Amino acid sequence: MREETGPNLHVQLERVLLPVQQLSSLLLNNVERVTDFQLELMQRYTHFAIEQWRDALEVHDARSFRDYLDKRSRSLQELSRTFSDDFRRLLGLSQEIAEQTRRAAERIPEGAVAAAQAAAAEPAQRSSGRRA
Repeated sequence: MREETGPNLHVQLERVLLPVQQLSSLLLNNVERVTDFQLELMQRYTHFAIEQWRDALEVHDARSFRDYLDKRSRSLQELSRTFSDDFRRLLGLSQEIAEQTRRAAERIPEGAVAAAQAAAAEPAQRSSGRRA
């Protein structure tokens, strides 16, 4: 009797665990994607700040100061556009992750229901097999 239950139990556990494992894998992949995005942003904004500091070191007189302020103004406009683009990218990434997670989470109850139905059907199948 245990030999009959073993393979069925394995199949039932697989039906329940597979969607959970898939969700966990998806979540881990998405953590990596968000981390990569954050690292990219940190690098870009760090380079921007360093560039600003280097430009400030080039100020030696009134003319170079005026040039620095003009360049800084253009740089800040570019930074503003970059912030907007990065926000849109982050929003898209968040929406994509939310949708993937929702779809994966919907499969978890399906696996659990299928396993429960298989477990409930197993005693009925064994008892009908004995009578025949």
